[in-house]
Amino acid sequence: MLKWEDKTNTFTESRRHWNGRYLLQCEVALGEIEVNIYSSPTLWEVFIQFGKITGVSYAEEENIYTLRDNIKEDIEKIYSKYKFNIPGNIINEFCEKYNLDILNSFFDFSSFF
Repeated sequence: MLKWEDKTNTFTESRRHWNGRYLLQCEVALGEIEVNIYSSPTLWEVFIQFGKITGVSYAEEENIYTLRDNIKEDIEKIYSKYKFNIPGNIINEFCEKYNLDILNSFFDFSSFF
């Protein structure tokens, strides 16, 4: 089982506000696996960074913590078997299961262009 550390308080209040979202919780395992919860005016978001898996899954506010817990549970199962050498089919299954949007749909890069 991975040891998850709550890193939420490492963000200043101003840094927790971003692009209409608010960082409610940032959890990190092994210094490389990250699962964050963001509130949003529409669907709330779970941001995932785990090896080659980087993206966002969405849920209604009342379901966001269950979604986060399920994601963390699956990450732990995948990590225990593959560490960071996750086969493509496992990545695809994870992304499909959680209807994961890839990174560029979460971050607005328009300000960089």
